[in-house]
Amino acid sequence: MSTNATGETADAMSDIEKYLTTTELLDCQGRVQHTLTLMIDGRVKIRRASSTIIVEPSTGHIEPAGSIVPDHVLHAVGELAGQRVPALHRRPT
Repeated sequence: MSTNATGETADAMSDIEKYLTTTELLDCQGRVQHTLTLMIDGRVKIRRASSTIIVEPSTGHIEPAGSIVPDHVLHAVGELAGQRVPALHRRPT
């Protein structure tokens, strides 16, 4: 079982995430392209097939740095968090 930087186990984190607000973004053929989860601290986790990205909606800060998040996904992040993600932090598609 793995642990993160705060010492939480991966299993404990996934158990908590079952109770958090989550939405899926689908492509035009109905396949899940992104899964967005509103975390307890207000950040939004974006899971894709190949990576996980964390966005701070109030500032537009994206982790890991250099990650590219399409505008339509950032818009969905803002909708999920109930706020607008600042445009200056958006990444090109």
